Parts: sequence; structure tokens; C-alpha cells
Amino acid sequence: MKVYYCYLEIFDEETQQWEYVANPNQLPEDLYYDQFFSDIDRESLFFFFKEMENQGELTLLTKWKGIPADASFSVTNNYYFYLENIKMCTDASYFYLNELFDFEYNSTIDLYKFPRHEYKNFKEYNYENKQINSQKHISFRNYLGDNFIEELNLLKRYERYENCRIIYFVDADLNGWDDGTIQPEPYFKRFDRGIVGKGITDQDYGEIESLNYNILFYFIEKTATLENEEVVERQENLGIRVRDIFLNHLKKTIPIQDYEIHNARLTQQFWILEKIFVFGYYNGRVDDETVGYFCGNYPIFKNSLTSYESFTYGDDYEVDCGGYGFRSRFDFETFKLILRGFCEKFEFEIKIIFELFLKIAKTNNYKYLLKELEEKLSKRNSE
Repeated sequence: MKVYYCYLEIFDEETQQWEYVANPNQLPEDLYYDQFFSDIDRESLFFFFKEMENQGELTLLTKWKGIPADASFSVTNNYYFYLENIKMCTDASYFYLNELFDFEYNSTIDLYKFPRHEYKNFKEYNYENKQINSQKHISFRNYLGDNFIEELNLLKRYERYENCRIIYFVDADLNGWDDGTIQPEPYFKRFDRGIVGKGITDQDYGEIESLNYNILFYFIEKTATLENEEVVERQENLGIRVRDIFLNHLKKTIPIQDYEIHNARLTQQFWILEKIFVFGYYNGRVDDETVGYFCGNYPIFKNSLTSYESFTYGDDYEVDCGGYGFRSRFDFETFKLILRGFCEKFEFEIKIIFELFLKIAKTNNYKYLLKELEEKLSKRNSE
């Protein structure tokens, strides 16, 4: 349940038509160029917009308003593209700018009104703000955050126009794992950034959280037998324990000079561990199916590529593992060769986690499995 796109329209009194207005703070190369509220959490916007549209209503709206019949040409085109063509969004709705300005942001919201996964997600990603985290009711101002208020102040420049409205597209689909049942816990919630390791830049911090999300999401998806929050939480806790055992193992075995990624040892360990988890599940098999985890179902070929993360094996090959773009099919095949080299280098760890995945499917005695895992890795380190 997310808000994906927000567009501003102003009514032109001369032409008697609605005109689309781009966000002046967005650049053409930005992912959400021309839109508003692009830096706000997508799920938070979803619940706020729904709450705002239901003010004064005895019952919650069961359907969205849809796109206005007189929407501008640009917004209408985007509507057909995102909802009809690629079906990235499921619904559309709108409200007038004065509704946004008149909303009482100091009023409180009951966090228990949210689905359990959204409540859990909000609490965990606000762990640095202890005051907010300890409350069951918070103000909309605190819930939406400073970025939202800044964007709201930006929109006030359009108050001089009599008619302005926001049209937004949402994904309200509740089917499957993408409904948010899996919301992995951030790594730095349990481990303080200043204590875990020095030299962790803001870029490293973001990459570590992203890699941690990938590792736990993948682990939960492969081991949870039911799309049930209780089962997911149990597997998440198991995944966290497995992750930490492997990180401790990698800390003792991986020389920092072998993997130069932003000079952060912890980033390197997470980067390696993500691939050990994926290829461990497939027992080291590298083909189009398993590489699909990193590249999607089909690799994207480009004339040029920009890599923010690379893996060098030997002296000749360097492969893009971040942008997932390849100059040609040959580069993609080279990518698979490098990953096969990776699997050979970490054959022991991949075999261990492959066996772990098999055992998890057959037993609930996780305490024994964790103890066995620690013993195997400890023995390996002592050899």
C-alpha cells in the first residue's frame, strides 16, 4: 500500500483548463522528476492521504475517487501508462490544495489503526527518536516528518491561485508478499553505528541497510512456510541470528584489501554475505535463474553503464553488481563467470548455508541449528 506519484495541477481561468505544474526543486535526471512529496515515505503518504480524504466521514472510503475527467494531458498520459499499460499502480485519487493546508497537523494519529506491518515498520525506522518510538499516539506532524513539512511550505507559493489540486496514484493491492508482510528490521536498530565500526560513511550506512534488507527479505521469503505475520517474525529473528553468525565469521576471514568498496569493512561483509545467502540457497549454482536475483528476470543491456559497486576477480574482470546494466550479452556472460569464481572462493560458506536451508525446512529446533552453525564456522576459522 503505497503512494507512487503525486502531481500538482492549477486551473487556468483564461483557458478554463487544468494545467500540470512540475516541481521546481526536481531536476530532469531525478527519479521522481516533476513530482511532489517524492522524498516522503510512500506508505506514510498512503495512510495520511486516506485519513485526510476521510475526515468527517462516518465510514472509511472503500474506493478511490479516480482521476478527474478534466485532468491535464500530461497527468492523463501518466495515468494510462502507470495504471493501464504497465499496471504499476492500481488506483488514483485527488484532493484540493486548501484541504492540505487546512489539515490539523498537530492532531494525533493512533498508530494501532495501521496494519501491524506498517506499525512495526514505522516504529523500527524511527528508533533514533526515542520520544516518538515510545508513544502509541503521535501527531501527524511527527508521523510525516520534516521533509513533508518542507514540501508543504513549498506548495504554499501556489496559494495565490484559486483552484489547485494534487492528483496521486497508489498501489493499494494487498495480495502476495508485496503487501508488506515482510518488513525486515534495520541493521542499525540493534547495533549502534558508532560502535559497530569506524569509517562508515553515509553512503556505506545506506548500502549496509539496503543489503541487510535484501538478506533478511530473501531469507524470510525462502524459509517462511506461510504468509503469516507470526511466522514471518519468527523467521526474521532466525535470519538475524544467522546473519550475525556469518558476519562474525567473515570479519575473521576476509582481508579488507580483497574487496575495496568504499573502504568500509562492514559494507564488504554485507556485500559478500548477500551473495552467499542467494547462491547458498541454490548450492552454488550460477545460471540465468539464480543471477536473476541480482539482475531481474532479464538483464538490462546498455551502451554504457555506471557502477557504484564492483567485484574484481583476478586482474582482468570487473563486473557491475549495483546498476545491473551490461554493455552486451558478452558482458552478462562475463558477469556469470565472475560469480562462479565467487562461489568457488566461498564454496565452504555456500555449502554450509545450503545445508542450513534444507534443515530449516525439516525442523523447528532452531537453537540446535544455530549452535551447529557456530561450531562449523568456528572450526573453519581455527583450521
